Amino acid sequence: MAAGASCAINVTFTPAAAGTRSGTLSITDNASGSPQSVSLTGVGNTPAAVSLLPSSVSFGSQTVGTTSAVQAVALTNTGGAVLSLTSVTANGDFAQTNNCGSTVAAGASCAINVTFTPAAAGSRSGTLSITDNATGSPQSVSLTGTGSTHGFSLSPTSLTFASQLVGTTSAPQVVALSNPGNLALDIASIAVSGDFAQASDCGSSVAAGATCAINVTASPSTAGTRSGILTVTDKAGTSHAVSLTDVGADFLLAASSTSASIAAGGSATYKVTLTPAGGFDQTVSLSCSGAPDKTTCSVSPASVTLAGSGASTASVSITTTEASVALPPRWTLPSSQDEWFWPLIPKLLLSLIALAVLSTLGCTFRAWRGRAVLGMRPGLQSALFSLLLLGALAMPACGGGGGSIGGGGSPSNPGTPAGTYTLTVSASSTSGSTTLTHDIKLTLKIN
Repeated sequence: MAAGASCAINVTFTPAAAGTRSGTLSITDNASGSPQSVSLTGVGNTPAAVSLLPSSVSFGSQTVGTTSAVQAVALTNTGGAVLSLTSVTANGDFAQTNNCGSTVAAGASCAINVTFTPAAAGSRSGTLSITDNATGSPQSVSLTGTGSTHGFSLSPTSLTFASQLVGTTSAPQVVALSNPGNLALDIASIAVSGDFAQASDCGSSVAAGATCAINVTASPSTAGTRSGILTVTDKAGTSHAVSLTDVGADFLLAASSTSASIAAGGSATYKVTLTPAGGFDQTVSLSCSGAPDKTTCSVSPASVTLAGSGASTASVSITTTEASVALPPRWTLPSSQDEWFWPLIPKLLLSLIALAVLSTLGCTFRAWRGRAVLGMRPGLQSALFSLLLLGALAMPACGGGGGSIGGGGSPSNPGTPAGTYTLTVSASSTSGSTTLTHDIKLTLKIN
């Protein structure tokens, strides 16, 4: 090397082990003090290293299309150097999120959260991969799970019942509950709302691939369209519903006017209307009750047949009785002589005996007193005899004998009593063991 010249010597450090390392740079030359030396020191560090726990993750069964709960994988840098992360990925039906960032200090840890969302039924697998600057990159964790289809279905999804009488119960209609999955279906509840009821053979669990029946009946409580819902819920919280519709059939009873005021002896008429509801097509019988004494109440016609639509009318007729006094019957002889002549013979003989007794008494008293105190002239005796004969003839009338000669007079007719009365018009229709009855109250005032 020329006098006054210089050159550069580049030194590198490659520790063979961890800890403090030392060395010497020696230069041997023709100068005094040769060889010259430079002391060298350095610290050897362990490289970054990755630990993953657990090394595999199993999610078990998960309903197809739903996402599982999170399972965590812990990443730890067990080396003495900083771990540099290039990527963290999960494939297949699995996904990940993490808080590792781009580097992990020596001895530090971070979490990788993995979820499972099966796209199909059956066994599913995937891999969690970590690419970094550590030995053995990329590191991996195996992921497994099973896609299950224990979700269920209901068929049909709606039921419509035919019109039926209010208060009756329909024939059942069937809803099929199917479990097409590969796991048993655990049922939490089967419920119905409205005027409907259900009974099923499903029990508390339905086996994989099995079907059970739910029988639904309708019992309309009022006329018109009735609606409800059949709801089935499993223990996983999944619900399915079937809409229910029914029509209650009945009739309505109304009056154009519900009160009338008349005098005794007068009459009144009310008009009632029967209107079908919900397709009611039965025969309705009509009757009237509650009429006061000496009053008739009738309904015409006594029955009507409703045809599902269109109203029918009937008339309620009230007839009262006016107060009156009955005249005594005329005095007449019976048409047959045997009916009046022979009954008079005993009374005629009784009259002759009485006349003879009176004549004898008269003569006796006249002889005793010398004057005609009780004596009777021949003309007076004839007159008395005639009176007694007429009395005998009149005895059948007075004594209440047979025949039409005599008899007392009839009592007076008081007529319909004055007052205010409540009449009841009843309409009823019977089908099988069910009878529908509706009443309407009418007010009648008798002046």
